[in-house]
Amino acid sequence: MTIVFTIIMMFTISTKLTLFVFIFIPVSGYIISLIGKRLKKQSTRAQQEQGTFLSTIEETLGGLKVVKGYNAENYFNNVFQESTSRFFGLSNSIGNRQNLASPVSEFMGIMVIAILLWYGGHMVLIEKTLNGASFIAYMGLAYNILTPAKSISKASYNIKRGNAAAERVLEILQQENPITSKTDAVEKNTFDSEISIQNVNFKYEEESVLNNFSLHVRKGQTVALVGQSGSGKAQ
Repeated sequence: MTIVFTIIMMFTISTKLTLFVFIFIPVSGYIISLIGKRLKKQSTRAQQEQGTFLSTIEETLGGLKVVKGYNAENYFNNVFQESTSRFFGLSNSIGNRQNLASPVSEFMGIMVIAILLWYGGHMVLIEKTLNGASFIAYMGLAYNILTPAKSISKASYNIKRGNAAAERVLEILQQENPITSKTDAVEKNTFDSEISIQNVNFKYEEESVLNNFSLHVRKGQTVALVGQSGSGKAQ
């Protein structure tokens, strides 16, 4: 039985009950959509937070020498711990809201059926405008409408979360590179004479390990940096 035929049959049996059903279903959908909007916002934040701690891992492992050279292990560890804690909280909140999808839709469906039973029973027993057999047939038709409506409301939760993930991916793909070359920049593709480093200073927190370090490496020369472990040779 198609949905269109079901609706026609419902209008044929009782116009009042059918109008009530089609007024209450959008109200139920609006209530469910409020939860879905919140889910989308949290999913977006979770995607951003996941990008934060994944980039932290990549920066830490990919630039391990630099991290150790600048004595920044504690800083990156704190950034990672804070980011994963926020992601853990967001993931739990998203999971709780997704788990609400089925109970909320079932509850709203039961509310529709309960009000239909009350109002339809009033029409059958008090107003005498509807006979019992027609009312039972109408309830069966109404259930055929409510079942796909509940399925749509459940699917909307996954759609909201998927939209949040897609928006995050598109945001990254469409991001413009803020680093631009100067209009009069000189492109250097060859090594002609020498590399010069002048007056370089480096320290671990308050302890200075390099003071006014200068180096000139001419083309064809090999230079070896010798010193104690942790003295800044990696720089």
